[in-house]
This record gives sequence, structure tokens and C-alpha cells, in this order.
Amino acid sequence: MFSRFRLAYTPSGTAAAITLFALSGFVPASGQTVPSEPSPGFYLGGGHAHTNVYSWEEDDDYDEWDYGGDTDYGDGDSGFTVTTGYRFSPGFAIEASYTDSGTPQWDEGAVFITSLGDTFDVSADIDMTSTQVSLVGLVPFGDNWDFYVRGGIVFWDAESKQRLRRVSDSELITRTIDEDGEEFVLGIGMGVTVRESWYLRADYAVFEIDDEVLALAFDEDANARILSFQLIYRFGQRGPTSGPLQTPRTER
Repeated sequence: MFSRFRLAYTPSGTAAAITLFALSGFVPASGQTVPSEPSPGFYLGGGHAHTNVYSWEEDDDYDEWDYGGDTDYGDGDSGFTVTTGYRFSPGFAIEASYTDSGTPQWDEGAVFITSLGDTFDVSADIDMTSTQVSLVGLVPFGDNWDFYVRGGIVFWDAESKQRLRRVSDSELITRTIDEDGEEFVLGIGMGVTVRESWYLRADYAVFEIDDEVLALAFDEDANARILSFQLIYRFGQRGPTSGPLQTPRTER
């Protein structure tokens, strides 16, 4: 099942890395005031979220070791995300987030829809929201950076406004599909402390949604992915430490 959650190369993922490294230019240089290591405490933040939907179809010669499969992507849309959590230590946190995903779009041709008993060209506008609850494992590195992996449960809700054009006679059928569910969510990300108590991160998460949302064929699986950039405020962060320590001068 985890082949569906592979974090493949995407232009948006590259943009995330470039943006995060560019914004890390705000991190104080050596010799300036720098934050101490993260203190236990609550954090709260939010930012921009870009959501897309995609289908995954297992290859006939699928091998669990080579992650074989065909993936098709829709057209993503922008929304917002809000996150709160508690960091127990530099390496562990628990958090919850809410994301309004805007309206991603999906198009696929010649899909046999079992409930209608015929083949259609499918177009859909999908209004989706989700709430994620995750355990977060972090690996601090450098002076101010963290890499993290998180896993948990996502509660998603989607309204799919579909336009189905029958292939045989071009008859158009419109319908609205309302679905919701709970699924496993997997995420990875990277963050950097930019000032005392302020933390900037890029987060990428994937999870399954109901196949009916995309009107997929029976042998395909529907998924959503969310790429977000968030500015986090950490409550109770200890004051910063100064730059390189000065050796006390001893008078003779």
C-alpha cells in the first residue's frame, strides 16, 4: 500500500525546496544572535497550501520492491492551512492541522463507471477540506534546521461536481458526489528557525480519498497531496544565546 504514498519528484516539490532555502537567508549568520535549541511547548501557525489529486493504478507486473504503477495528476488549487501542536523535545511533537484545499480539478477520458454501466469522459471540480492529527519525529541538524517525518490520521471531506460525457453518443450527465472518510496520512518536511520563537517550514503530505470523488475505474486508487509553506510561532521558547563566547580577560 505504501507505494501509493511515494514522494515522487514534482515541480512543486522543487519550488518548495528553493523557497525554503531562499527564506533561510533570514537566519542569523555566525556571530549574530541565534536561537537556542527548541524548548518544550505549544506552537501555532499557518500559511499557504497547494492541493492536487491523483490516481494510482498498479501495473500488471507489479513488484512490491520496485514500486511499479501508473500515476495521473489533476490540476491543483491553492488554499490555506492552520497548524497547532506541542513539541515535547527536540525530536518529538504531536500536532493537528486544518486545510482548506480550494477546488482542484480532475479530467480523465474513457472511464467505465460501474454504477452507470457505461464509458464516459470525466471532468470534476473538487471542493475539499481535511483535518490531520499526526505524531512528528524530528531530526535537528545544523544550527537552526529540522528534518521531520510525520504520520497519523486525516479526516477529509469532499464535494465533487462531475460532468460525465458518454463516449458512445456524447450525452452529458452532471452529478454531485459528497464523500468523507478517515485515512492514514504520511508527511515529510523541513523547517528552519528564523528568529527566536519563529519557525518556517515546508510540509508535504499524501493520503487516500474515495475513488468516487474522481469517478475512477475499479482498478485505480484516488489520492490527494498537500504542499504547504507555514510560519510557526513557538510559545515559551527560551531566549536566544549570543554568538561566539568571549574568553574573559584576566588582569595582571
